[in-house]
Amino acid sequence: SNSWNAYDDVDDYNGYIRAATSSSFSGFRLFVDVYYVDNTVTYSSTRTKLKKVDVSVFNWFYLSDTLSFSKVIAF
Repeated sequence: SNSWNAYDDVDDYNGYIRAATSSSFSGFRLFVDVYYVDNTVTYSSTRTKLKKVDVSVFNWFYLSDTLSFSKVIAF
């Protein structure tokens, strides 16, 4: 959905892709993955009380490599 109202849970961002630009910078692409992990922060195919959010930022002009950020959320 194009509405920010549709993003009311961290799971809603799984598969989210966005082109981020400003007047000073352009060409940044953001990719988001959200998935369950176990206590060792390993991917889990079953539901757990932990989710990991991975955000990758790419720009072929400004960055020589993809920037990656991760956060584990307990609920």
